[in-house]
Amino acid sequence: MSRNQKVLAAVVAVLVVVACLAAVWVFVLHGGDAIRWRSDFHIDRLEELSELVTLRVQVSDVLCAEADGVRAAFLVAGDAVISVDMGLAQVAIRDDAARTATLLLPAPTVLNARVDHRRTLTYDVRRRLFTSSRAESRVRDAAMARAQGLIEVAAGSKENIGRARSNAEKTLRLLFKRLGWDVEIAWQGAGRSR
Repeated sequence: MSRNQKVLAAVVAVLVVVACLAAVWVFVLHGGDAIRWRSDFHIDRLEELSELVTLRVQVSDVLCAEADGVRAAFLVAGDAVISVDMGLAQVAIRDDAARTATLLLPAPTVLNARVDHRRTLTYDVRRRLFTSSRAESRVRDAAMARAQGLIEVAAGSKENIGRARSNAEKTLRLLFKRLGWDVEIAWQGAGRSR
């Protein structure tokens, strides 16, 4: 080993020892108290969270279309994102001294639904005799537009909205707990959840 390599190894060893001693000092001797957590986020500024995405769902279905002498079947695949619009959220009840609050949230809604064209397949296309290829294209285009709506409706099922609600409640409780607040969640048009 050359002299430069020995010096470099010694410097690295010293740095590792210093880092270990600093970690022991912070976490063992001071019980982690040397770290002061601070947040400038204020509970009244919920709208700054914008859309709180709480669930992504995968959707698959069969879609049949028929027009202008063309009959087609498609295996449609896609996904959707369900979110809570935090711009509409309100702090309904608040106790600064106890650091407790009740948040009033709008119901989760489908924010974005999309057809995944890589996974969507044309299962079957049948044309009557003398039917133009343009008619087939029109049926395919109309089917893909309908598939978009089909994915949005399937994603917005009662079960998925319930899962999105549950995820929003868990996420917001954890967020505010880390900020030192104990929050209850109430949904507009529904009851409270604790």
